[in-house]
Amino acid sequence: MSRLAAVALAAVLLSGCSGSGDTGAVTGADRPAVTEASLVADEEPAEDAETGDTGDTGEAGQASPSEPVLAKTEGPLQVFEGTAPAGAENAVSLISTPNGQIGTYLSDEEGFTLYRFDNDTTNPPASNCAGECAETWPRVLLNWPASVYVEGVDPDLVSYIELENGDCQLTLNNWPVYYFANDREPGDVNGHGVGDVWFAIAPGGGKAQAS
Repeated sequence: MSRLAAVALAAVLLSGCSGSGDTGAVTGADRPAVTEASLVADEEPAEDAETGDTGDTGEAGQASPSEPVLAKTEGPLQVFEGTAPAGAENAVSLISTPNGQIGTYLSDEEGFTLYRFDNDTTNPPASNCAGECAETWPRVLLNWPASVYVEGVDPDLVSYIELENGDCQLTLNNWPVYYFANDREPGDVNGHGVGDVWFAIAPGGGKAQAS
């Protein structure tokens, strides 16, 4: 199954954190649409013309990827250090991603940028983006049992909040995490600086900033 098909299927099947069904909030599976061109790399690995190597890390002479390590458990949430295994269900990835223009920020496993909202609160942590706001800035939601895989992120900073509709939104250092609907391709950072309140989120939960 292509990644695009998997995303579409997850959008149909996933319910809210409380199991209350479709509440109108957007899950992490409903990230901005991935174009077919960006999915080429997800097809069967091409065979190397000279070596016959298919890219399988299990072949002799190639290092196998290390297994993710469980770093934290918080209620039904498990946080792992490392890359999410293929086919992992209800998994969200937080990947430290360098960018020469805006600095290092977090992206998901598809390469889509993750954001924070200055008008949210962290003590206590709460989202102040709902309704039309949440349509433009889809929340990154968790579906239980959920797992988060971090690369270049302190796992102790990962948590979640329960929203009024029963969904649970991922947080980083108490900042709720979002996508931007106008990011169309992996690597887009179109939401950074919008209204001077929306910013790509940095690995520590702050605003991404170029050095």
